[in-house]
Amino acid sequence: MIRHPFKTAARPLRPRLRRGGSMLELMLVLPILLMLSFGVVDYGYYFYLKNTLQGAAQAGARAAIPGTATNTNVTTAISNILTAAGISSAN
Repeated sequence: MIRHPFKTAARPLRPRLRRGGSMLELMLVLPILLMLSFGVVDYGYYFYLKNTLQGAAQAGARAAIPGTATNTNVTTAISNILTAAGISSAN
């Protein structure tokens, strides 16, 4: 009987027992991804508030330009923009 030189004996293929590896990797990476995600959301909210407050200050300055402007006109212009953005003027 002649054996082919490139043929090897057939070995039964068994699945590797590595079920817990992906769960371990998920538990190691998930807290980092969550912190990054919440950080991005907080950073975006910071810029939203900054832009809104700058817009309210600009509107107040525009309301104060006319010679007949009163403090009530300026406060009303600022309060209208802050209320539209969902920010109470008391803060």
